[in-house]
Amino acid sequence: MRPKSALRVIAFITAFAGVALLLLFPLRELVRTALLEPLITAYHIAHWYLLRLPQLLFWGAIFLFATYLLLRCYRRALGPPPPPRAQKRRAPPLLSEVAQVTLLLRRTHRHPFARRSLAGSLVKLTVRMIARREGLTLSEARERFASFTWCDDPAVEEFFRSRSPSYRWDRNADFHKKMQQTISFLERYYQGE
Repeated sequence: MRPKSALRVIAFITAFAGVALLLLFPLRELVRTALLEPLITAYHIAHWYLLRLPQLLFWGAIFLFATYLLLRCYRRALGPPPPPRAQKRRAPPLLSEVAQVTLLLRRTHRHPFARRSLAGSLVKLTVRMIARREGLTLSEARERFASFTWCDDPAVEEFFRSRSPSYRWDRNADFHKKMQQTISFLERYYQGE
């Protein structure tokens, strides 16, 4: 059972118990004279008038009401489509690459998965950098990146190999030290040094 349905059932039972208690105790006479007796009288009067109406009038009114509903349904089905409803919620915009890297940097202090993700996002950036600097296609740049012939710093190579799930950093400081070395190497590489 859905939570809303359960709440409705509980509210109905509570209201029914409240009315029952109201009828059982001190205000039962007031409820009977102010609510029940007028409802019963109105029912008897409506029943009396309904029996006195000619059957043709009664069934004619039902026929006209059914015809109205049928024409309304046909008009909706065959007429122009209704205007589109405004969306209640819009999806949040996707994070830019810089915002994603910043978020990953904040998480690297605690989570090894964030460290691997950060190294993976730097791989994409490095492959594009290699392709732009050496005039290669992206697939050729990926092959050159995998061979590590483009860099002479062993710390950079170790940093990028840390993307393997089996790789473990000894300490947080070790990761951040190698990350700083990698970023400074990439800056020099980008500038053509």
